[in-house]
Amino acid sequence: MLINTLRASFEVAAIPAARLDEALAACRALFGERFTACENILATALLNVNPVAHVAEVLPNLTRIDKRENWPLFDHLTPSAARIGEAVDRERQAIARAFGFNVRSIHEHTHLSYHVPLASYAEMAVAIHAKYGGPLGPTTLAHRYVLEDVPFGLVFYEALARIVGVPAPNLSAAITLLATACGRDLRQDNPLLAQLALEGVSAAALIARCASK
Repeated sequence: MLINTLRASFEVAAIPAARLDEALAACRALFGERFTACENILATALLNVNPVAHVAEVLPNLTRIDKRENWPLFDHLTPSAARIGEAVDRERQAIARAFGFNVRSIHEHTHLSYHVPLASYAEMAVAIHAKYGGPLGPTTLAHRYVLEDVPFGLVFYEALARIVGVPAPNLSAAITLLATACGRDLRQDNPLLAQLALEGVSAAALIARCASK
């Protein structure tokens, strides 16, 4: 297993929220002083940049994936691919703000994860490739970048966007395009959404639910 880097900072939330200090102490005892408190577990979900980053890496490289090429992930996060990531990320941040949360950008996340200077996403990808060389991108669409990050990441964000009335055209288009590429409805691949019963729930009610149970 190749581990390129260790992330410098993680947020921790708890349910119930009253036990946050206990959860924070446990994480620090196990893994060191790299954890900070987060007000609500919903905020930690919206802090997850992986679905945004991975859709920007997968969508422009579908033919490489189909041909099972060995392609360095960040070397192929070219300016046009990076713009997809930045556009979807702006929508993720807008959804978070509508819920009252401030979440770090994809640039800040990449800086903390890969220890390269803040810049445009494309410039940061160049710096990561120069520093680490890898990892390689997926060679099948039956990969967590698609089968996990789309239904359990982007589709969940899309549902949250509807709750707060935030337009997310790039995010929704990315889901639809990858679903078409996969030949399956990725919006139906998250069984948790039905159980969460988000239809008609207000932002305030969802925030309260994510703090008290």
